[in-house]
Amino acid sequence: MADGEERSPEQPVDHQSSIWNEIFSNRQTKLVGFWLAVFMALVAAMAWNTFIDDSFLSDPASKLNFGAVAFLFLFPAVIWFRDNPDNYGRGPSIVLPLLSLVILISVTFVVVADKALQFNHLSAGPNHSELQRYIWIGLVLVFLPLVWNARNFHRYRNELRERRLAEFAGLTGVEGSDSEALNAMISTVSFLCILGLAYLAGEAGPDFRFQSAFGVFLFVLVIFVFAVVVFIESLVQLPPIRWMGNALKEIARYFRWLAQIYKSIDTLLVNLGAFALGMWHRRASTRYFLLSCTLICLAIQAWFLPPPLGFIPALIGLVLAFSVSRLWAWVEDDRALSVLTNFKSSTPYRTEMHEDYRDETLLGFIFVFALMPIMMAQLQFGRVFGEEIFRVPDESDKAFLSWVAFFGIELAKAVPIVDWSEIYQVGSESTSTIQMNKKFSRHAVFLARATVDFALIASLLQAISIYNRSRQQKQLFRARTEPASLFQPGLIDRLDVFVERTEIKRAINASKRVGVREIPPEVSPRVAHETYFDLSVLNREDLINFRRYNGDRLFELYAHSKDASERAFIAAIAHERPDFSLKTRFQLLQELSENNSNESELYAVLAGFESELKSGRAGSVSVAEVRSVLFNLRNRSGLKDLKSKLISILEELEPKIEVIEALADVAGESNADAFAYARVAAVDSLLIVALTDGSDVRMHQVSAILKRLGSKKDQAKMTQKAISIALGKLKSESAV
Repeated sequence: MADGEERSPEQPVDHQSSIWNEIFSNRQTKLVGFWLAVFMALVAAMAWNTFIDDSFLSDPASKLNFGAVAFLFLFPAVIWFRDNPDNYGRGPSIVLPLLSLVILISVTFVVVADKALQFNHLSAGPNHSELQRYIWIGLVLVFLPLVWNARNFHRYRNELRERRLAEFAGLTGVEGSDSEALNAMISTVSFLCILGLAYLAGEAGPDFRFQSAFGVFLFVLVIFVFAVVVFIESLVQLPPIRWMGNALKEIARYFRWLAQIYKSIDTLLVNLGAFALGMWHRRASTRYFLLSCTLICLAIQAWFLPPPLGFIPALIGLVLAFSVSRLWAWVEDDRALSVLTNFKSSTPYRTEMHEDYRDETLLGFIFVFALMPIMMAQLQFGRVFGEEIFRVPDESDKAFLSWVAFFGIELAKAVPIVDWSEIYQVGSESTSTIQMNKKFSRHAVFLARATVDFALIASLLQAISIYNRSRQQKQLFRARTEPASLFQPGLIDRLDVFVERTEIKRAINASKRVGVREIPPEVSPRVAHETYFDLSVLNREDLINFRRYNGDRLFELYAHSKDASERAFIAAIAHERPDFSLKTRFQLLQELSENNSNESELYAVLAGFESELKSGRAGSVSVAEVRSVLFNLRNRSGLKDLKSKLISILEELEPKIEVIEALADVAGESNADAFAYARVAAVDSLLIVALTDGSDVRMHQVSAILKRLGSKKDQAKMTQKAISIALGKLKSESAV
C-alpha cells in the first residue's frame, strides 16, 4: 500500500497536511526524483548537442535513439499522477486519464504526420526505424500507468467484496467450482471443434463437401439435444444419466484450472481494460469522451502505421471495446442478483451499479466494426502469412473505403444469422472489389463474421432480457395491490436502480402540477404536497405509484439526491404516508456506516449534509453521532477526505469536553482509527480546540492527552512529530 494506508500498528505511516511534507514523506519520492533528474539531464544534453556542440550526436539515427531513451524516463512523471489510495472511495480522478490521452494523441499525430508528409521514418521496418521506438514507448506511457492504477483500485474494491462474501459463505464452494469447470470444459471442446472444422474446410478449399451421412448425423444430434432439454427433469433421475453426470463431474475437477483461467481473463478485462478506458468515472460525458478519443486514436494509428505494425493498436482497441461489453454483462448479473437478494447492501456485487454501460458498449462496438477492416488490411499488406491473402484490385490497393466496402459485404452475409446470400446466390463484382483468395483470408473473414455475430447476438439477447426483466419488475410491483389502500406494496416493494431511476423521473414529470416550473431547493412536505405535486396521478397504469414504494429506499433517494424536484416529490409522499418520515442525512450516514455500504454512497450523503450544514438546515448533530460514524469506519480504507471532514465537523460541536474525548479516541486513546492520516487529523483538531478555547485548564487537559498518546510505543515517527508540534505550540501559547 501507499503512504498513509498501512494498517499494521507496528509500522504505521502518517500523513501531514503540507503538500511538501506529503511529497517528501512518500517513499517513492527519491526514485521518482532520480528518474526525473536523469530525464532533465538527457534533455539538457540534447539541447547542448543541438545548439552548441553536435559532436556526439552527429547523425539523425543517433539523435532519435537518444531522444527515445530520454522519452522513456518520463514514465515516473506519469505514474506520479496515479490516484491516492487514501481517497480511493471517491472513485478515480480525471488527471491521469487526461494526461495519458494527451500522450496518445501526440503519438497519433506523429504517426499521421510521418505518413502525410512522406517522411517514411516509420516504414523502414521494425528493425531499422528509430522513430518506431517513440511510438511503442508512447503506448507504454499511455497504458501501463492506467493499468497500474486500475490494479490498485481492483485490490481496494476486493476488500469490500471479500467482507461481503464472508456473509455469503454458501455462494461459492466445491459444487460451484465443479459446475464452472464443466462449463469451461464443454465450451473449450466446442470451440476447438469449430476451429478444427474451419481448419479442415480452409485446407480443402472449394472442394470441401459434406457427406450425406454427416447430414443425417447432424439431424439426429439436433433432435437429441432438444429431446434432452425437454425431458431433462425426468432424465436426471435415471441411474445411467446420474452415473454419466457423476463421471463428467469427476472429469471436470481436472479442468478447474481452465475455469480459473477464463475467470481471470474476464476479471482482467473488466477491472483493468474497462477501467483503463475510463468506465469507472461517475460522469457519463467523461466516459464517452475517454472511450471515443482513445479508440479513435488507436484506429488512426492502426491504419497509418506500416503493416503489420498497425495490427498492434487495432488489437488493443478490440480488447478495450470487448472489456466494456464484459463490464455491461457484469452489471446485468448484479442487477439480477440484487432482485434475488431483495436489494440487500451486504450482497457481494461485483460492480457498483452506478451505470448500466449499455450505451458505452454499443459505442465500443461501433469501433469494432471500424477496426475489423483495418486488421484485415494489416494482415494483407504486412504479409503476415508470407503472402498476400486477398485479391485486391489495383485501384483499391490501400484505400480505406475499399476495405470498409469489402467488410460491409461480408457483414451483410453475416446478418441475419442464416446465410441468405448463399441461398439466393448473391455475390459481388469480382473485378472492382476485394475478394477472398487464400485459405488464410477465409479464416480471417470467418473470425471477423463470428465476432460480429457474437457481438450483435449477445447484445441483442441481453437488451431483450433487460427489457423483459424491467417489465416483469413493474408487473410484480403492481400485482395484488388494492386501489383503496394507497400505501400497500405489491409482490415487491422496490425496483432495481436503473429501472427506478427512469420511472421516478417519469413519475415526477407526470405528477407536477400545472404551471410548476422551478422548485426551491428545500420545501416542507406539506408545501410540496399542496403546491407542487398531485400524487393522485400516480394511480395511472403506465406509472409506478411511489406512494407504495419501500420507505427506506425512498429515504436513501431523498438523502442522496441533489435534484430539488426529486427531493420535493419524495417529501410530498412523506406528507401522505403515516409510516414514512424524512430523517436527517446524518442519520442515514450512520446507517450506511453500520451496514458497510459503498464508499461513493457515504461521500454523496456527507456532501448533502455539508450543504445543509452551510445553509442551517442540517438540524442538531451530537458528538456521539459523529463519533459513532468514525468508529464504524475506523478500519475502512480509501476515505481520507470523508474522515477529515467528519473530524472537522466534530471539532465544531459542543460540549467541548465530549469533543476532546472523542478526538482523543480517534487519535489513539481507545478504538483508534486504523489509518494514520485520521489520527494526525484528530491531533490537529485537538490543538485547534485547545487554542480556540484559550483557557489554561483546556490547554492543560489537551496537553495531558497528547503526552499520553506520545508515550505509546506503537506510535509512528510522523505521529510523534505531529504530537510534538502540537505540544510545542501549546507550550508557547501557555507561556504567552
